[in-house]
Amino acid sequence: MKNKGYLLVLLTAFISGFSIFLNKFAVSVANPYVFVFLKNTLVALFITSILLISRDYKILKSLNKKQWVILASIGLVGGSLPFFLFFKGLSMTSAAGASFIQKTMFLWIFVLASFFLKEKIHRRYMAAGLVLIIGNILLLKFSDIKLDAGSG
Repeated sequence: MKNKGYLLVLLTAFISGFSIFLNKFAVSVANPYVFVFLKNTLVALFITSILLISRDYKILKSLNKKQWVILASIGLVGGSLPFFLFFKGLSMTSAAGASFIQKTMFLWIFVLASFFLKEKIHRRYMAAGLVLIIGNILLLKFSDIKLDAGSG
């Protein structure tokens, strides 16, 4: 079972590595806001289809108004707004630069978690992060990684 976890992590990294370049192409030929809206709409339709096919839609019927408001808020704050910002930034920078910045998000999480939550960062996490950064630098053209308006 442990090897399955590693396989899923590698698959996720592989898909993520390609998707940012495909998404860069998409936002270079389409409005990033329209792209995100259509992408999120397709995902919502896909999830709704799964619920209908599996007959789990009864769970949705049991939700009250407050729960629907909470779910909608989570979708807006946790899904739509970050994607709008990410894809607008992606339309303004290089795919390599966006990929590098996205892959270094854990650094910001380390800093914020240690500052606000007083978390201690384990050495193995730092080592894994260092491997991630080195891998990105080796795979991406370092000259393509630049901080510009889309990176901020």
